[in-house]
Amino acid sequence: MTRLKAAADLYPKYQQMLERSGRYEYEDMLLWVTKAFGKNEALLRGYQERYQYVLVDEFQDTNGAQFQLLNQLLDYWEIPNVFIVGDDDQSIFEFQGARLENLLRFHAQYNIGLETIVLQENYRSAQRILDIAGAVIGHNEIRAINRLEPPLNKELRAAAPRFTALSAEQQAASARMVVYENRLHELADVGRQIETLIQNGTNPADIAVLYARHRQANRLLTLFEKKGIPYQTKRPVNALELPVMQHFRDLLSYLHEETVEPFSGDHRLFQLLHASFFGLAAIDLATIALTLRHNDTEEAEPGKERYARVGNASAKGRYWRALLGDGSFLKSLQLHDYQNFVDLASRLNSWVSDAANMPFAPTDRTPLYPERYDFLGIEAA
Repeated sequence: MTRLKAAADLYPKYQQMLERSGRYEYEDMLLWVTKAFGKNEALLRGYQERYQYVLVDEFQDTNGAQFQLLNQLLDYWEIPNVFIVGDDDQSIFEFQGARLENLLRFHAQYNIGLETIVLQENYRSAQRILDIAGAVIGHNEIRAINRLEPPLNKELRAAAPRFTALSAEQQAASARMVVYENRLHELADVGRQIETLIQNGTNPADIAVLYARHRQANRLLTLFEKKGIPYQTKRPVNALELPVMQHFRDLLSYLHEETVEPFSGDHRLFQLLHASFFGLAAIDLATIALTLRHNDTEEAEPGKERYARVGNASAKGRYWRALLGDGSFLKSLQLHDYQNFVDLASRLNSWVSDAANMPFAPTDRTPLYPERYDFLGIEAA
Protein backbone atom coordinates (compact mmCIF):
# COMPACT_ATOMS: atom_id res chain seq x y z
CA MET A 1 0.00 0.00 0.00
CA THR A 2 2.91 2.35 0.69
CA ARG A 3 4.20 1.96 -2.85
CA LEU A 4 0.71 2.34 -4.30
CA LYS A 5 0.14 5.57 -2.38
CA ALA A 6 3.54 6.90 -3.45
CA ALA A 7 2.72 6.08 -7.09
CA ALA A 8 -0.67 7.82 -6.79
CA ASP A 9 0.99 10.93 -5.38
CA LEU A 10 3.51 11.01 -8.25
CA TYR A 11 0.99 10.32 -11.01
CA PRO A 12 -0.09 13.98 -11.60
CA LYS A 13 3.55 15.05 -11.85
CA TYR A 14 4.23 12.16 -14.19
CA GLN A 15 1.36 13.23 -16.45
CA GLN A 16 2.69 16.81 -16.49
CA MET A 17 6.13 15.60 -17.52
CA LEU A 18 4.62 13.50 -20.33
CA GLU A 19 2.69 16.52 -21.58
CA ARG A 20 5.75 18.81 -21.50
CA SER A 21 7.83 16.27 -23.42
CA GLY A 22 5.07 15.56 -25.96
CA ARG A 23 4.88 11.87 -25.07
CA TYR A 24 2.07 9.51 -24.13
CA GLU A 25 1.53 5.91 -23.11
CA TYR A 26 -0.30 3.23 -25.07
CA GLU A 27 -3.41 3.44 -22.85
CA ASP A 28 -3.58 7.19 -23.47
CA MET A 29 -4.65 6.60 -27.06
CA LEU A 30 -7.97 5.25 -25.79
CA LEU A 31 -8.41 7.56 -22.82
CA TRP A 32 -7.74 10.71 -24.81
CA VAL A 33 -10.31 9.71 -27.43
CA THR A 34 -13.03 8.90 -24.88
CA LYS A 35 -12.35 12.18 -23.05
CA ALA A 36 -12.42 14.15 -26.30
CA PHE A 37 -15.73 12.54 -27.32
CA GLY A 38 -17.17 13.39 -23.90
CA LYS A 39 -16.16 17.05 -24.16
CA ASN A 40 -16.72 17.72 -27.86
CA GLU A 41 -20.12 16.61 -29.12
CA ALA A 42 -19.44 17.78 -32.69
CA LEU A 43 -16.33 15.61 -32.82
CA LEU A 44 -18.30 12.61 -31.55
CA ARG A 45 -21.14 13.17 -34.04
CA GLY A 46 -18.66 13.30 -36.89
CA TYR A 47 -17.22 9.89 -36.03
CA GLN A 48 -20.67 8.43 -35.43
CA GLU A 49 -21.63 9.51 -38.93
CA ARG A 50 -18.38 8.18 -40.38
CA TYR A 51 -18.51 4.72 -38.74
CA GLN A 52 -22.03 3.43 -39.20
CA TYR A 53 -21.04 -0.24 -39.33
CA VAL A 54 -18.88 -1.58 -36.52
CA LEU A 55 -17.28 -5.02 -36.12
CA VAL A 56 -15.61 -5.98 -32.82
CA ASP A 57 -13.63 -9.23 -32.63
CA GLU A 58 -12.54 -11.00 -29.41
CA PHE A 59 -15.14 -9.00 -27.52
CA GLN A 60 -14.58 -10.95 -24.30
CA ASP A 61 -11.15 -9.29 -24.06
CA THR A 62 -12.40 -5.68 -24.14
CA ASN A 63 -11.56 -3.50 -21.16
CA GLY A 64 -13.55 -0.62 -19.69
CA ALA A 65 -12.07 2.09 -21.94
CA GLN A 66 -12.64 0.06 -25.12
CA PHE A 67 -16.25 -0.69 -24.14
CA GLN A 68 -16.85 2.99 -23.36
CA LEU A 69 -15.46 3.98 -26.76
CA LEU A 70 -17.76 1.47 -28.49
CA ASN A 71 -20.78 2.80 -26.58
CA GLN A 72 -19.92 6.36 -27.56
CA LEU A 73 -19.81 5.43 -31.24
CA LEU A 74 -23.10 3.50 -31.03
CA ASP A 75 -24.98 5.86 -28.70
CA TYR A 76 -26.57 7.93 -31.48
CA TRP A 77 -28.42 4.96 -32.99
CA GLU A 78 -31.45 3.30 -31.43
CA ILE A 79 -30.59 0.01 -33.17
CA PRO A 80 -26.93 0.34 -34.21
CA ASN A 81 -25.29 -1.70 -36.95
CA VAL A 82 -22.81 -3.57 -34.77
CA PHE A 83 -21.48 -7.10 -35.01
CA ILE A 84 -19.48 -8.54 -32.13
CA VAL A 85 -17.66 -11.87 -31.94
CA GLY A 86 -16.85 -13.25 -28.52
CA ASP A 87 -16.53 -16.37 -26.41
CA ASP A 88 -17.03 -16.12 -22.68
CA ASP A 89 -14.99 -19.30 -22.18
CA GLN A 90 -11.91 -17.61 -23.69
CA SER A 91 -11.81 -14.61 -21.37
CA ILE A 92 -8.22 -14.83 -20.09
CA PHE A 93 -7.03 -11.21 -20.10
CA GLU A 94 -8.65 -9.89 -16.93
CA PHE A 95 -5.16 -9.09 -15.62
CA GLN A 96 -4.96 -6.53 -18.45
CA GLY A 97 -8.33 -4.99 -17.62
CA ALA A 98 -10.60 -7.20 -19.74
CA ARG A 99 -14.04 -7.64 -18.22
CA LEU A 100 -16.39 -10.51 -19.00
CA GLU A 101 -19.17 -8.29 -17.63
CA ASN A 102 -18.90 -6.24 -20.83
CA LEU A 103 -20.44 -9.14 -22.74
CA LEU A 104 -23.44 -9.18 -20.39
CA ARG A 105 -23.77 -5.40 -20.45
CA PHE A 106 -23.73 -5.36 -24.25
CA HIS A 107 -26.49 -7.99 -24.32
CA ALA A 108 -28.58 -5.90 -21.94
CA GLN A 109 -27.97 -2.52 -23.62
CA TYR A 110 -28.58 -3.58 -27.22
CA ASN A 111 -31.16 -6.34 -26.78
CA ILE A 112 -33.66 -4.58 -29.08
CA GLY A 113 -33.20 -6.20 -32.47
CA LEU A 114 -30.32 -8.29 -31.16
CA GLU A 115 -29.71 -11.62 -32.88
CA THR A 116 -27.43 -14.16 -31.20
CA ILE A 117 -25.74 -16.86 -33.27
CA VAL A 118 -23.97 -19.73 -31.49
CA LEU A 119 -21.33 -21.51 -33.57
CA GLN A 120 -21.69 -25.13 -32.52
CA GLU A 121 -20.03 -26.88 -35.44
CA ASN A 122 -16.36 -27.49 -34.74
CA TYR A 123 -13.87 -28.42 -37.45
CA ARG A 124 -10.72 -28.71 -35.34
CA SER A 125 -11.32 -31.58 -32.92
CA ALA A 126 -12.86 -35.00 -32.54
CA GLN A 127 -16.11 -35.29 -30.60
CA ARG A 128 -14.39 -37.00 -27.66
CA ILE A 129 -12.07 -34.01 -27.20
CA LEU A 130 -14.98 -31.58 -27.42
CA ASP A 131 -16.93 -33.57 -24.82
CA ILE A 132 -14.02 -33.60 -22.37
CA ALA A 133 -13.37 -29.87 -22.87
CA GLY A 134 -17.08 -29.16 -22.34
CA ALA A 135 -17.12 -31.21 -19.14
CA VAL A 136 -14.13 -29.27 -17.76
CA ILE A 137 -15.37 -25.78 -18.63
CA GLY A 138 -18.83 -26.73 -17.36
CA HIS A 139 -17.49 -26.37 -13.80
CA ASN A 140 -17.03 -22.63 -14.40
CA GLU A 141 -19.92 -21.03 -12.54
CA ILE A 142 -19.43 -17.51 -13.93
CA ARG A 143 -19.91 -18.35 -17.61
CA ALA A 144 -21.87 -15.62 -19.37
CA ILE A 145 -24.09 -18.10 -21.20
CA ASN A 146 -25.61 -19.17 -17.86
CA ARG A 147 -26.47 -15.58 -16.97
CA LEU A 148 -28.23 -14.63 -20.19
CA GLU A 149 -31.96 -14.88 -20.74
CA PRO A 150 -32.65 -17.30 -22.25
CA PRO A 151 -29.45 -19.32 -21.53
CA LEU A 152 -27.42 -20.35 -24.57
CA ASN A 153 -26.50 -23.88 -25.58
CA LYS A 154 -22.79 -24.21 -26.42
CA GLU A 155 -22.52 -27.98 -26.83
CA LEU A 156 -20.06 -28.33 -29.71
CA ARG A 157 -20.35 -30.94 -32.47
CA ALA A 158 -17.45 -32.29 -34.48
CA ALA A 159 -18.22 -31.46 -38.11
CA ALA A 160 -14.99 -32.19 -40.01
CA PRO A 161 -15.30 -35.37 -42.15
CA ARG A 162 -11.97 -36.72 -40.86
CA PHE A 163 -13.47 -36.74 -37.35
CA THR A 164 -17.06 -37.78 -38.08
CA ALA A 165 -15.72 -40.85 -39.92
CA LEU A 166 -14.02 -42.16 -36.75
CA SER A 167 -15.48 -45.29 -35.15
CA ALA A 168 -16.65 -45.33 -31.54
CA GLU A 169 -13.43 -47.14 -30.53
CA GLN A 170 -11.29 -44.56 -32.29
CA GLN A 171 -13.25 -41.76 -30.67
CA ALA A 172 -12.72 -43.26 -27.22
CA ALA A 173 -8.97 -43.55 -27.86
CA SER A 174 -8.65 -40.01 -29.18
CA ALA A 175 -8.53 -38.38 -25.74
CA ARG A 176 -8.50 -39.08 -22.04
CA MET A 177 -8.60 -36.81 -19.02
CA VAL A 178 -5.98 -37.25 -16.30
CA VAL A 179 -5.96 -35.49 -12.92
CA TYR A 180 -2.57 -35.04 -11.21
CA GLU A 181 -1.64 -34.27 -7.63
CA ASN A 182 0.40 -31.24 -8.71
CA ARG A 183 2.13 -29.70 -11.72
CA LEU A 184 5.40 -31.54 -11.15
CA HIS A 185 3.58 -34.88 -11.39
CA GLU A 186 1.94 -33.66 -14.58
CA LEU A 187 5.27 -32.62 -16.12
CA ALA A 188 6.93 -35.90 -15.18
CA ASP A 189 4.11 -37.95 -16.71
CA VAL A 190 3.99 -35.88 -19.89
CA GLY A 191 7.74 -36.32 -20.28
CA ARG A 192 7.44 -40.07 -19.64
CA GLN A 193 4.65 -40.48 -22.20
CA ILE A 194 6.58 -38.58 -24.87
CA GLU A 195 9.72 -40.57 -24.15
CA THR A 196 7.77 -43.84 -24.46
CA LEU A 197 6.15 -42.75 -27.72
CA ILE A 198 9.52 -41.92 -29.26
CA GLN A 199 11.05 -45.20 -28.06
CA ASN A 200 8.15 -47.06 -29.68
CA GLY A 201 8.84 -45.43 -33.04
CA THR A 202 6.63 -42.32 -33.04
CA ASN A 203 8.14 -39.44 -34.98
CA PRO A 204 8.78 -36.55 -32.54
CA ALA A 205 7.35 -34.21 -35.20
CA ASP A 206 3.96 -35.92 -34.69
CA ILE A 207 3.85 -35.07 -30.95
CA ALA A 208 2.54 -31.70 -29.71
CA VAL A 209 2.15 -30.16 -26.26
CA LEU A 210 -0.34 -27.28 -25.94
CA TYR A 211 -0.09 -24.70 -23.16
CA ALA A 212 -1.69 -21.34 -22.42
CA ARG A 213 1.43 -19.29 -21.63
CA HIS A 214 5.05 -19.65 -22.66
CA ARG A 215 6.31 -19.63 -19.08
CA GLN A 216 4.29 -22.79 -18.41
CA ALA A 217 6.61 -24.68 -20.76
CA ASN A 218 9.88 -23.69 -19.06
CA ARG A 219 10.07 -26.70 -16.75
CA LEU A 220 8.94 -29.05 -19.50
CA LEU A 221 11.68 -27.78 -21.82
CA THR A 222 14.21 -28.28 -19.04
CA LEU A 223 12.95 -31.86 -18.65
CA PHE A 224 13.31 -32.42 -22.39
CA GLU A 225 16.89 -31.14 -22.20
CA LYS A 226 17.77 -33.57 -19.42
CA LYS A 227 16.14 -36.53 -21.18
CA GLY A 228 17.66 -35.65 -24.54
CA ILE A 229 14.24 -35.27 -26.18
CA PRO A 230 14.38 -33.03 -29.28
CA TYR A 231 11.84 -30.24 -29.39
CA GLN A 232 10.82 -27.09 -31.20
CA THR A 233 8.94 -24.22 -29.61
CA LYS A 234 7.16 -21.22 -31.09
CA ARG A 235 8.37 -18.93 -28.33
CA PRO A 236 11.39 -16.67 -28.97
CA VAL A 237 14.37 -18.46 -27.46
CA ASN A 238 16.84 -16.51 -25.34
CA ALA A 239 20.07 -18.46 -25.74
CA LEU A 240 21.32 -17.20 -22.37
CA GLU A 241 18.34 -18.82 -20.62
CA LEU A 242 19.00 -22.30 -22.01
CA PRO A 243 20.09 -24.78 -19.30
CA VAL A 244 23.47 -25.38 -20.91
CA MET A 245 24.20 -21.64 -21.00
CA GLN A 246 23.03 -21.16 -17.41
CA HIS A 247 25.43 -23.90 -16.35
CA PHE A 248 28.21 -22.27 -18.36
CA ARG A 249 27.50 -18.90 -16.70
CA ASP A 250 27.62 -20.61 -13.30
CA LEU A 251 30.97 -22.09 -14.28
CA LEU A 252 32.30 -18.65 -15.18
CA SER A 253 31.01 -17.27 -11.85
CA TYR A 254 32.74 -20.10 -10.04
CA LEU A 255 36.05 -19.45 -11.80
CA HIS A 256 35.81 -15.73 -11.03
CA GLU A 257 35.16 -16.35 -7.32
CA GLU A 258 38.02 -18.84 -7.13
CA THR A 259 40.45 -16.30 -8.58
CA VAL A 260 39.33 -13.66 -6.06
CA GLU A 261 39.64 -15.97 -3.05
CA PRO A 262 40.58 -19.67 -3.16
CA PHE A 263 37.64 -22.03 -2.51
CA SER A 264 35.17 -19.14 -2.14
CA GLY A 265 33.14 -20.61 -5.01
CA ASP A 266 33.02 -24.08 -3.47
CA HIS A 267 29.33 -23.69 -2.64
CA ARG A 268 28.52 -23.71 -6.37
CA LEU A 269 30.21 -26.97 -7.26
CA PHE A 270 27.65 -29.58 -6.16
CA GLN A 271 24.88 -28.10 -8.34
CA LEU A 272 27.27 -27.13 -11.14
CA LEU A 273 28.70 -30.64 -11.43
CA HIS A 274 25.24 -31.95 -12.39
CA ALA A 275 25.57 -30.14 -15.74
CA SER A 276 25.23 -32.64 -18.57
CA PHE A 277 28.45 -31.55 -20.27
CA PHE A 278 30.53 -32.87 -17.35
CA GLY A 279 29.12 -36.37 -17.82
CA LEU A 280 29.17 -37.23 -14.09
CA ALA A 281 26.79 -39.74 -12.55
CA ALA A 282 24.28 -38.12 -10.18
CA ILE A 283 24.53 -41.09 -7.81
CA ASP A 284 28.29 -40.55 -7.52
CA LEU A 285 27.78 -36.88 -6.67
CA ALA A 286 25.21 -37.85 -4.04
CA THR A 287 27.63 -40.38 -2.53
CA ILE A 288 30.38 -37.77 -2.22
CA ALA A 289 27.98 -35.19 -0.78
CA LEU A 290 26.62 -37.60 1.85
CA THR A 291 30.14 -38.61 2.84
CA LEU A 292 31.09 -34.97 3.32
CA ARG A 293 27.97 -34.32 5.35
CA HIS A 294 28.58 -37.39 7.49
CA ASN A 295 32.07 -36.22 8.33
CA ASP A 296 30.87 -32.68 9.05
CA THR A 297 28.23 -33.87 11.53
CA GLU A 298 30.23 -36.71 13.09
CA GLU A 299 32.03 -34.49 15.57
CA ALA A 300 28.91 -32.48 16.48
CA GLU A 301 26.82 -35.58 17.17
CA PRO A 302 29.12 -38.42 18.30
CA GLY A 303 27.54 -41.81 17.97
CA LYS A 304 24.64 -40.49 15.85
CA GLU A 305 25.48 -41.23 12.24
CA ARG A 306 22.78 -39.85 9.95
CA TYR A 307 24.16 -41.76 6.93
CA ALA A 308 25.91 -45.06 6.45
CA ARG A 309 29.68 -44.67 6.30
CA VAL A 310 31.02 -45.01 2.77
CA GLY A 311 34.71 -45.74 2.29
CA ASN A 312 37.44 -45.48 4.85
CA ALA A 313 39.18 -42.19 4.13
CA SER A 314 38.22 -39.03 5.98
CA ALA A 315 36.80 -36.03 4.08
CA LYS A 316 36.40 -33.84 7.15
CA GLY A 317 37.01 -30.16 6.51
CA ARG A 318 37.95 -30.61 2.85
CA TYR A 319 36.79 -28.56 -0.12
CA TRP A 320 35.09 -30.04 -3.15
CA ARG A 321 37.80 -29.09 -5.66
CA ALA A 322 40.53 -30.51 -3.47
CA LEU A 323 38.48 -33.62 -2.76
CA LEU A 324 37.77 -34.33 -6.42
CA GLY A 325 41.48 -34.63 -7.10
CA ASP A 326 42.04 -37.22 -4.35
CA GLY A 327 41.95 -40.44 -6.35
CA SER A 328 42.51 -42.75 -3.40
CA PHE A 329 39.63 -41.20 -1.44
CA LEU A 330 37.26 -41.31 -4.39
CA LYS A 331 38.23 -44.90 -5.15
CA SER A 332 37.33 -45.89 -1.58
CA LEU A 333 33.78 -44.61 -2.16
CA GLN A 334 33.20 -47.28 -4.83
CA LEU A 335 31.98 -44.76 -7.38
CA HIS A 336 30.89 -45.79 -10.85
CA ASP A 337 33.85 -43.98 -12.42
CA TYR A 338 36.06 -42.10 -9.99
CA GLN A 339 38.59 -41.28 -12.71
CA ASN A 340 36.12 -38.83 -14.30
CA PHE A 341 36.20 -36.80 -11.08
CA VAL A 342 40.01 -36.85 -10.93
CA ASP A 343 40.23 -35.65 -14.54
CA LEU A 344 37.68 -32.92 -13.87
CA ALA A 345 39.59 -31.71 -10.81
CA SER A 346 42.66 -31.34 -13.00
CA ARG A 347 40.66 -29.31 -15.55
CA LEU A 348 39.15 -27.13 -12.82
CA ASN A 349 42.61 -26.34 -11.44
CA SER A 350 43.81 -25.45 -14.94
CA TRP A 351 40.82 -23.23 -15.58
CA VAL A 352 41.24 -21.39 -12.28
CA SER A 353 44.88 -20.79 -13.16
CA ASP A 354 43.96 -19.65 -16.68
CA ALA A 355 41.27 -17.31 -15.34
CA ALA A 356 43.71 -15.73 -12.90
CA ASN A 357 46.15 -15.04 -15.73
CA MET A 358 43.60 -14.06 -18.35
CA PRO A 359 44.32 -10.63 -19.90
CA PHE A 360 41.58 -8.06 -19.30
CA ALA A 361 41.42 -7.09 -22.98
CA PRO A 362 42.30 -10.06 -25.20
CA THR A 363 43.42 -9.15 -28.71
CA ASP A 364 41.53 -12.01 -30.34
CA ARG A 365 38.71 -14.42 -29.59
CA THR A 366 40.90 -17.52 -29.31
CA PRO A 367 40.84 -19.19 -25.86
CA LEU A 368 44.23 -19.60 -24.24
CA TYR A 369 43.92 -23.37 -24.33
CA PRO A 370 41.23 -24.37 -26.84
CA GLU A 371 41.73 -28.09 -26.34
CA ARG A 372 40.66 -27.80 -22.69
CA TYR A 373 37.15 -26.68 -23.66
CA ASP A 374 36.38 -29.53 -26.06
CA PHE A 375 33.93 -31.14 -23.63
CA LEU A 376 31.65 -28.08 -23.92
CA GLY A 377 31.47 -28.41 -27.69
CA ILE A 378 32.98 -24.92 -28.05
CA GLU A 379 34.90 -24.32 -31.23
CA ALA A 380 38.06 -22.27 -31.04
CA ALA A 381 37.74 -19.63 -33.76
